[in-house]
Amino acid sequence: MPKAQRSIRHNHSYGKCPETCKLSRLRVENEQLKKENEQFRQIFDAAVDEFNKLKRRIEQQKGELNCEKEANKDLEKRIRQLERELSNERGKANKFASMLCGLKSEKLKLSDIKVEDRNSIVVEEISESEITNAGEDESAGEKEKKTEAEKDNDTKKRKSGGQDGHKGNGRKIPKGLQIVDRIIRLPEGEVIHGIPAENWTEQNGMDEVSYTIRKKVEWYVERTIRRKYTPPANYAPGVPKIITAPMPAKLIQQGKYGLEVWIDILIDKYQQHIPIQRQIFDMQQHEVNMIPGTVFGGLKTIFGTYLEPLYKELIIELQNGIRWHADETRWYMLCDAMKKLWYMWGFKSEDVAIFVLDATRSASVPAKTLLGITDIVQLKEPVEIPEEKLKILNVDRYSAYKCWPVWVWFFWPIAGLM
Repeated sequence: MPKAQRSIRHNHSYGKCPETCKLSRLRVENEQLKKENEQFRQIFDAAVDEFNKLKRRIEQQKGELNCEKEANKDLEKRIRQLERELSNERGKANKFASMLCGLKSEKLKLSDIKVEDRNSIVVEEISESEITNAGEDESAGEKEKKTEAEKDNDTKKRKSGGQDGHKGNGRKIPKGLQIVDRIIRLPEGEVIHGIPAENWTEQNGMDEVSYTIRKKVEWYVERTIRRKYTPPANYAPGVPKIITAPMPAKLIQQGKYGLEVWIDILIDKYQQHIPIQRQIFDMQQHEVNMIPGTVFGGLKTIFGTYLEPLYKELIIELQNGIRWHADETRWYMLCDAMKKLWYMWGFKSEDVAIFVLDATRSASVPAKTLLGITDIVQLKEPVEIPEEKLKILNVDRYSAYKCWPVWVWFFWPIAGLM
């Protein structure tokens, strides 16, 4: 038992003042409350620390959540951009597929087109015989004369290609190709029907002739030998004692490839649409070590030396004409990432025809090409030109031609007059 309690009981037993006992009891309770308060204060401090930690963690997670939201927005924006690019690429692929493998517009019917999804269509194949039969109009009298058997035959789908019972026209051998004879004789050393091949007698005029179209690709190295010459015995003073035959002309000076090589490269590239890398691979198959740098460097030289000056001279010749024809049409470009749709302009005078590719359809293109005017404001400035120097431009009613100066006459073709 605590000392204070023992004293309190002792005082009670002797009848001392009850206020003193009450005060002692309150002191004891006060000490207990202080201890409990201290315990609660420690618990509260620990709770405050945990709360601050949780608050900091919540703030950190809020920041991470905001970062994730921003990243999600960027990803959604990127996805929408990729979807637009995919849609554009599918559109271009469908366009090229229709240009390469599609039917002609006059042979295509709506019933032949089936839409599989929103980005692709399928065109059913139609044989030429079906197109011909569908385009023939038969009179009512001829339809009545048909028998039931003929109607049944007409309803059946005809197969493409040669029909049963049709006689062919034989092989068509091109007439413009050179004919090289290949004579086949009996193989020496063999025994045919018990008789050696050498003992058989060859019969003239009884040959069996057949034709095979062949192709020969041959690369060769041309060695140029220039002869040396000396003058006659009685030559004038100052004449060199020895001269060399002149060097033949070359398309590219100091180049090791001849004219026909560059002609084939240009034709295969721009007419046959064969990439340069495939052409180089084909050359390497024939042991010709052509590299891309040589090809593109040669093409740049040809353009800068021959094609560009020729084009400029053609422009000058066009501008010297007194009567022009002009028109424009859409032209899709794949090299420009900012603008896909360009325009092909065609200009024709009495002597030359010029084609111009430009990204705009404004009046600045014909102004620069035909008149040499680069500032479109100059077109509206009034000038006095003699009547003998007036130009005539045949165009359609497109508005770009209406802002031209008064010294250029316009003539819109009228049906029946052109």
